[in-house]
Amino acid sequence: MPPEQIAKYMDKEYKDVVENTAYHTLTYLREKLNLDNEFIKGWKDALIGGYEVYYCGVLNSEPYLERVNPMYFSFDKSPDLEFIEDGAWCCRKMRMPITEVYDRYYDKLDSKDLSRLEEMVAAVPGRNMGEKNEVDSFQGIRLHYFDNPLYDATGKGCINVWHACWKSFKKIFYVTTLDESGQPQVDIVDETYKKVGTELSVEPDWIVEVWEGYRAGDDMYFGIQPIEYQHVSIDNPNSQKLPYCGAIYSATNSKPRSLVSILKPLQYMYIVLWYRLELAIARDKGKIITMDITQIPKSMGITPERWLHYLSSVGVNFVNPYEGNPSDPSGSRAAAFNQFGQADLTMSNVIAEYIQLMQKIEDLAGQISGITAQREGAVSASELVGNVERSVVQSSHITEPLFWQHNQVKRHALNMLLNTAKGAWAETGKQKLSYIFDNGERAFINIASRFYYEDMDVFVSDTSKDLENIQKLQQLIQPAMQNGASLLEAAEILTNDNFNIIKQKLKDMQARQEQLQQQQMQAEQEQAQMLQQMQNEAKEQELMLQEAQMDLQRYQIDQDNQTKIAVAQISAYRGTEEKDQDQNGIPDPIEIGKQALEQQKIDREAYNKRYEAKQKREIEEKKIQLERERMKHEKDL
Repeated sequence: MPPEQIAKYMDKEYKDVVENTAYHTLTYLREKLNLDNEFIKGWKDALIGGYEVYYCGVLNSEPYLERVNPMYFSFDKSPDLEFIEDGAWCCRKMRMPITEVYDRYYDKLDSKDLSRLEEMVAAVPGRNMGEKNEVDSFQGIRLHYFDNPLYDATGKGCINVWHACWKSFKKIFYVTTLDESGQPQVDIVDETYKKVGTELSVEPDWIVEVWEGYRAGDDMYFGIQPIEYQHVSIDNPNSQKLPYCGAIYSATNSKPRSLVSILKPLQYMYIVLWYRLELAIARDKGKIITMDITQIPKSMGITPERWLHYLSSVGVNFVNPYEGNPSDPSGSRAAAFNQFGQADLTMSNVIAEYIQLMQKIEDLAGQISGITAQREGAVSASELVGNVERSVVQSSHITEPLFWQHNQVKRHALNMLLNTAKGAWAETGKQKLSYIFDNGERAFINIASRFYYEDMDVFVSDTSKDLENIQKLQQLIQPAMQNGASLLEAAEILTNDNFNIIKQKLKDMQARQEQLQQQQMQAEQEQAQMLQQMQNEAKEQELMLQEAQMDLQRYQIDQDNQTKIAVAQISAYRGTEEKDQDQNGIPDPIEIGKQALEQQKIDREAYNKRYEAKQKREIEEKKIQLERERMKHEKDL
């Protein structure tokens, strides 16, 4: 593997085997134990009661974590105690059927304990039968109810079970010996250690040890022992925690104050105003008519009740002015029709004031709790975007401490669960993990032996700022796809809720895009070089053609000149064909012709040699140029 790929692997993909095992352990337990649901229930307890408690232990040889009802949980209330696991003691009360008791604590119970559990529920005869005959008379049989079945949980098939945990002290010794190389080595041993005589020194000390115990009913005790899977850090031997972890909200120099308890005074006032609003609506009669009752037409058989019925249902007011004229008792003259009036009994102003006051309380509750209308999504059309964003940011400043403390509790709970898993699986010898991810991928993990001896910590990042950053990064998918990102990478970013992983994905996409741009630039440069080379070659060929033409013209000129010379010589020797001045037996004109032919042959061979040398030189230059380009390309790669 090249050094560049090794550096890339160590920077992005490398994970220690212990780190990888711890990550998959938490992923496996998160799905198996449904931790998200447990944390949601604990978060609800924190908002309502001001406490958030979780139990982390071992159930049926497997690590286990569950939410604890804070109403039936007591703990050490030290003034500066923030996290429950740092306290000195705690006690949890549970209401369970005997089947669940035996299922959870079967490794701590025996057959006699199971019989006693059944007696608690069924009230069967006890062991003290008395001296009377139980066949003839049952007066001497004493029935035992070890538990109160009228506990607030209904049903007689359940019993009370208490789980108490407390911190004690355990004596240890620091034993110093020499190893095989003669170097001093310090070992930690318990109080059962006996000296063998080879020790350099033995120093006693005390460390914290967490104990637990159970009580069922009134007097059945079991499981009183040190907690089996408590993690001891090599850096701090006194780092043991209680198996119950949680937090107390807003308890500095006061009782715990939850978000609901802070809003209780406003709720009381809201209920009072609502009651007043109901009374005002009930008293609201609207506008009523005032009239002389003597004008009701009794002669037509209309009673006051029927008159009111016609008035309300039909909307017609029947009157008889002849019956209501006090100046004419005989009824021969009509009374003046001006004896009607009206009265306004509406409560609209009072109702509007109550509604306004209730709206003010709702706004005040939103400002105190940090849950404003803008944060809930109720945005009016007239509000500006900047105002809405500022309102959401301001409200997040109020709720951020609550989320922060809840995240700290989650971190402690996951860290405790991880350490508990190490102890439980080391005891059972578990070596494999197999589970399926949400996307359908299957994971097979070998649990390394180093996993059981490493100190690890869990870091939780779930702040509103991280969520906002994740949303902003996810909004970059569209421009990223426009710049070359694939659909698979876009889907991975959308389905991922880890800020660092999303940032790494975008970094890889940017690096690949830069590499692609660099390759495109290099290809363009190579294409430009090839085009320039082709142009140069075309020019060279053109020059070579021109030079060849010039050589041909020179050759033709030389041939013409030689021909003319030969003609002139022949003309000069015309009539002297038989003349032989050198007396060699060959006529002079024939010798002159041979010399001319030989000179032409020499000139032609010289021209061919020059042309071949030129061709070879051009071929060598092309080879050298190609070799240079190849070396440059390999250097760039």
